[in-house]
Amino acid sequence: MAAALPASLSGGEAGAEEDKEKERLEAEAQLLSEAALRGKKRRIEKMLKAGVAYRLHDGGKKLRAAIEAICRELARRKILGEAPHPQPHGGGPEALMQTSVVKIGLFGSASGDNCDITVAPLRLETITIHSGDVVDALAFTYRDRDKLVHTAGPWGGSGGGEHTIQLGPSEFVTEVHGMHGPYTHGPHGRPNCITNLTFITNLRSYGPFGVGDLATENRFSVPTKNNSSIVGFFAHADKYYLNGVGVYVKPF
Repeated sequence: MAAALPASLSGGEAGAEEDKEKERLEAEAQLLSEAALRGKKRRIEKMLKAGVAYRLHDGGKKLRAAIEAICRELARRKILGEAPHPQPHGGGPEALMQTSVVKIGLFGSASGDNCDITVAPLRLETITIHSGDVVDALAFTYRDRDKLVHTAGPWGGSGGGEHTIQLGPSEFVTEVHGMHGPYTHGPHGRPNCITNLTFITNLRSYGPFGVGDLATENRFSVPTKNNSSIVGFFAHADKYYLNGVGVYVKPF
């Protein structure tokens, strides 16, 4: 008789773990150059071939998941590369494709309105969160390469308390992490929305904003490399909540 799966790997929990691993692999792939992605793919393929003889304990499942994430990212970049060349200072999402800004995410749900910026960000200035049990809304200001200030949001609803982060002149965001999952309280519950956000800079940590629930929700994290920072956000939101969120990362 086959042994039962451990509780931590059974049923929905196993699926949740796979979803988290997929999100991690997607975020990691988006931070690599095309040459690095292709090199990593070749190395993993060699490991898989060698693993046949060594009988990889998971059948190479994690390695194959990494290759799939790399292939998806390469395909995404090919599609973006076919976009028409816009004016350099923006006027639509295509403008961001022609800059060194990298788009990572979405984390959470794609329900609601698609919320995005049209001018490529250079530096974050402020972040404003409305939160209570969950993250109700997100807004931020940023500077472009001409040092002009732009305001985005608020994306979401007006509930919860307002919290504004004013970044110092030498302060920049190095990591964003949080949770997404169901919110079932009140008349405007959601099957999946952003329930918790924390912002980490080179100087300190801000948050968490929103409560979140480790037992029932999915965690996500977007760390940056030492030579880059998070300079903006995009999202999906409705008139009540922030349903999904992603980040823009730019090298220094």
